[in-house]
Amino acid sequence: MDMNKKPAIVRGNDFVLGIPLFKKVLRDGEMVVEPFPVSEAEDLKVYFVDYLNVKREQPYTRSGDNMLMVSVDGDQIRSGSYGIEISGMKDGRNIRSRENAQFSIVESNDRSNVTPYVYEGSDAYNIDQQVFVDFRPSSGGVSSYDDLTDKPKINNVTISGNMDSEILGLQPSGDYADKKDLTEKANRVTVQRHGTSDTTFTLTPNVFHIWDEVKVLSLSLPDGDGKIMDEYMFEFTSGASATVLTLPDDVRWIGENTPESGRTYQVSIVNRIAVMGGA
Repeated sequence: MDMNKKPAIVRGNDFVLGIPLFKKVLRDGEMVVEPFPVSEAEDLKVYFVDYLNVKREQPYTRSGDNMLMVSVDGDQIRSGSYGIEISGMKDGRNIRSRENAQFSIVESNDRSNVTPYVYEGSDAYNIDQQVFVDFRPSSGGVSSYDDLTDKPKINNVTISGNMDSEILGLQPSGDYADKKDLTEKANRVTVQRHGTSDTTFTLTPNVFHIWDEVKVLSLSLPDGDGKIMDEYMFEFTSGASATVLTLPDDVRWIGENTPESGRTYQVSIVNRIAVMGGA
């Protein structure tokens, strides 16, 4: 019979279904399929699973190293497509394999597609292989991380032993701002109030500095790195005597730059260009 054809068997016939068992094994870094010795498993159970996902346990015998022979009473199985589930224990671990639509029971001969062979006096059919997954290395594998020839890497650094975040090029642990913090920060500017002090002062970028009424205000700007656009912002009040405002010589102005008395001014400086407005 064709071993790769999924059997379609006429309902009402007793038969034996042969199920070859295999396993996937990691060998020399590659996944290979090998026979699964039935003797390695314990408490092995076989189930037929119908289209409603109802399972019915089936009796079986062993044949050879990796074949299960399931005896089926033709009067006890209905028409339809059946999957096969096999479960058990191996080396103290649960194992399970399930394949859907492995054979079908049909109502008439014209829908049958295979010719049986004889097994111990009964009609018998074989299905496609049933595969258990076992990723543990077989011969040719390694048992120690140090023996791996292709160790994992982070940022092109091979992981080995205790490696800190600096070596791996990772951000060290700490109390960093989360997305909510960053969103709120992006929409807000920190305010620093000086009162009437700090009249000679180096401005901090992206902070709004506020002075009360001052007669003299001499401000300087730090050197930026040129990679980020910094804005320097400040406010001051010019009293009965107009405030004398001094900025670095390389700061250029848009419009008026001489404070008048009795007004409150706000100044913004970007890329060493300043604009001032008073009210």
